[in-house]
Amino acid sequence: MIKTKNAGVQRAKYVIQEMSLTEAMWDALESYRKRKMDRKSEDAYVYDQGKEAGEQIGMERGIEQGKQEVLLDLVQKGKLDVETAAETCGITPKEFQEKMTEITDKV
Repeated sequence: MIKTKNAGVQRAKYVIQEMSLTEAMWDALESYRKRKMDRKSEDAYVYDQGKEAGEQIGMERGIEQGKQEVLLDLVQKGKLDVETAAETCGITPKEFQEKMTEITDKV
């Protein structure tokens, strides 16, 4: 066989090899190519879906955590009372106090 690094010659060699395949071998090659393309497409779809879901969860958690930290900071500075902060978060004042303790323990 011809040994060369020329891309055009290598491609021509590949095409000639494909043309010499039997029908059964050609069917097997086509089946393999289809499976490979399907898998690649499926992987891309799953990746995109996971990325979108992860971004959404990150945004929700990030915003919620950030909101709680801002409210905690306002309560600690005496600019906001615990009841109002808890109401803004949609939780009871007791739950807000617990969250305040959690957040201050982390810091």
